Amino acid sequence: MDLKRLRYFCAIVEHGQISKAAQALNMAQPPLSLRLKELEEEFSVQLIQRGSRGCVPTEAGRRLYERARMVLSEIDGLTEEMKSEEGDDVSYIVIGVSSTCASFLRAPLLRICGHHPRLILRVLLGDSTWLETMLRDRCIDFALMQTPEDSTGLLMHRLPKCRFAALVPERLIPADWPTDRLKLEHIARFPLLVLRRSSGTGFYERFLRLMHSRGLKPKVIMDCPDVRVLRDACSSGMNAVTLLPESELRDYRPHQVRPFILDEPDIFFIPLVARLANQQPSRDVQMVMDSILESEAAANAP
Repeated sequence: MDLKRLRYFCAIVEHGQISKAAQALNMAQPPLSLRLKELEEEFSVQLIQRGSRGCVPTEAGRRLYERARMVLSEIDGLTEEMKSEEGDDVSYIVIGVSSTCASFLRAPLLRICGHHPRLILRVLLGDSTWLETMLRDRCIDFALMQTPEDSTGLLMHRLPKCRFAALVPERLIPADWPTDRLKLEHIARFPLLVLRRSSGTGFYERFLRLMHSRGLKPKVIMDCPDVRVLRDACSSGMNAVTLLPESELRDYRPHQVRPFILDEPDIFFIPLVARLANQQPSRDVQMVMDSILESEAAANAP
């Protein structure tokens, strides 16, 4: 199997479009499309569905992506370890990050990269279900993620509870709405774009249960495990309400879209820093984890 094809395939999944993936890989689009076709022919299965929403992995494609990421992470980690054996005083740290928690890295990374030039960080982005697998397979040093479905064998440090927000196109906002907070009843009649894990249960299932318990019938027209895809859809001008974690809207200002806090105490998630309980972190890994926890604690201090 050609590892380069796997990298190309992962880039297509992560960017959602062949054109964007080609740009990120600094290559032309036709050769990238050809590499994808060769990979599908090698496995005799369709890996990517192309449509109005871009490139979406099929079920087989999703499974390949999860396994490919683990394989590539192991190979990259081995390469980095071999380089470090040459005598360079360099420390490599692999961090897994859920797209729902990406903003919690911003401030710590600025400080870490500015004060610890010997550290090289590798950040892998995926949903919390995938990150849980990566942790248990020892492919990452720690994860910044939502609460896992199975916490057995994991040591977890909680960050402050995070609320959800509703992003509503201004043209859809009725004149009698509140100015900053909404209830589920306000958004129930609109098409919805909703965050959802690739497998397992989480916000999406809690959201639907709460809607149905109030006799509301939500119309979800798109669900996705990646915050970036939902934000792009929101910015594209769709006549739909987008539900995202409030933390991931800190520097996001979509055109002609107004954010409202979702005033629902039962709809939230608790981000956390998680690692294997039976794996002692190195001094550098512990320092990076502490930096993330201390940075968020300072941001939420009264």
